[in-house]
Amino acid sequence: MTSIVYDPASLRALAKLPKPARRAVVAKRARCAETGAGDVKALVGTLGIRLRVGNGRLLFLETADAIEVFAIGDRHDIHRREDGAMTSQFIRIEGGEELVVLTRRAYDARLAQLGDETAEDRAAARLADDYLAAKDAGLGAAIPHRFAVSVAEHGSSVCAARKQCDATRSELARSLGRSVAVFEAIEHGRSALSDAQRPRLAERTGIALDWLV
Repeated sequence: MTSIVYDPASLRALAKLPKPARRAVVAKRARCAETGAGDVKALVGTLGIRLRVGNGRLLFLETADAIEVFAIGDRHDIHRREDGAMTSQFIRIEGGEELVVLTRRAYDARLAQLGDETAEDRAAARLADDYLAAKDAGLGAAIPHRFAVSVAEHGSSVCAARKQCDATRSELARSLGRSVAVFEAIEHGRSALSDAQRPRLAERTGIALDWLV
């Protein structure tokens, strides 16, 4: 089977999904790679491909060496990564009525969230173009599928890293100089690793730094 890799943004998005959706997405991605079966659609005007898993979406790129996953999410949320940075402009016209002005990117993302197929295609293509630009800058997908499966199962990259190195929460909390309660909060997303803690945890668990998303 062709190797499957994920970029940090897609792994972070995967962890935010409910557990059944996380499991379904990674299982469907692996099954599609093995058999070619799945609801897939090539994006128009770019190299990306979309895989549908119920209401879930997974965007990926096929190369000679790997399947590179660069976006994951519910169809209502997956485009917020590009839409969230967009600001709306309000213009008051004669008579006092206000008009809202959006960029085309933000407009398509909003329509995609409402179920517009054509707008979803355009918004997905822009995400693909963004990923291709990042890849050209040396920021392509490199996180292996096995780690994504662990994130899908356990809900966070920190927990997946702990399971991979077969350590206890107490051991890793001690290595970070934190309490077990604080470390457990980090695992469950209620707290975050500091910039100083991330490299220490990566070294202690033996995983690459950018896997800790």
